[in-house]
Amino acid sequence: MQRVWPSLVLFALYVIVASVAATNSGVITDAIQTSILNMDPGDVVNGQFDAVPPITSTSSASEAVDWLTTTDEIFSRVATGGLTSLPPNGLSAIETMETEIASSPSLLNNADVLKKLLHVLPSLWDIGFWYRPVSEWKTEFGNIYDKAVSAAKIAHDATCYDAAVNATSLMIRFTKDQVFWDGEDHGDSVELQGQNKDYLAYLPELVTILSKKEDFTLTEAQLRTFMATKMPSKTEGMNTAVAFPVYVDTSIYKASDASALAELVC
Repeated sequence: MQRVWPSLVLFALYVIVASVAATNSGVITDAIQTSILNMDPGDVVNGQFDAVPPITSTSSASEAVDWLTTTDEIFSRVATGGLTSLPPNGLSAIETMETEIASSPSLLNNADVLKKLLHVLPSLWDIGFWYRPVSEWKTEFGNIYDKAVSAAKIAHDATCYDAAVNATSLMIRFTKDQVFWDGEDHGDSVELQGQNKDYLAYLPELVTILSKKEDFTLTEAQLRTFMATKMPSKTEGMNTAVAFPVYVDTSIYKASDASALAELVC
């Protein structure tokens, strides 16, 4: 399931910069070159998380925003896949989000903090899909999602709920594009397995939390119908006349996806 990810480009740049620096200082050796080239990308990312200044529930809102902004940048790279596992400091950062931010009323009720927390949710969802079984992610990710979205639903700032809808629609879009490899849901004719099956089954629970409708429920079948009828496929509009057709970049549907989800849950 792992794949090459854009952050490996950053890792390559890191290697080049380190090599140039060593060359300029006149101390580069075969041992240094070997050490640099043998660095595991997971170790590099783990170090990036470790370098983020720690925060606690007593931190100021501006400190929480800065922390979330920095970790969000790292998580967005991890979310593209490619590592062998989620680095331990990444898991620690997720735990910090839950215990020090999502569980802190003073921070969670700050609109700027809340919107930053909501912004990181799609990356965390993708990370779970690549690296964590649903049985674990329902706690590690689910607690953050529940608290953040629940706060957004009652926030005085309406843009907080908009951010929650946008985040969830991105999660649905990612799931649709990953689970249905050709962009189309073939129903029972294609048996889903592993992460594809488990994460698709979990998603309706999160959409239910998002909804403002009284007694709202959503089954997996209903969600799949929504995904098939309200969210354009990555094959729609694809140029099949060329020798090597490529899927449509579904990021162009970001606004329409969110609008369709808002109609479903509001």
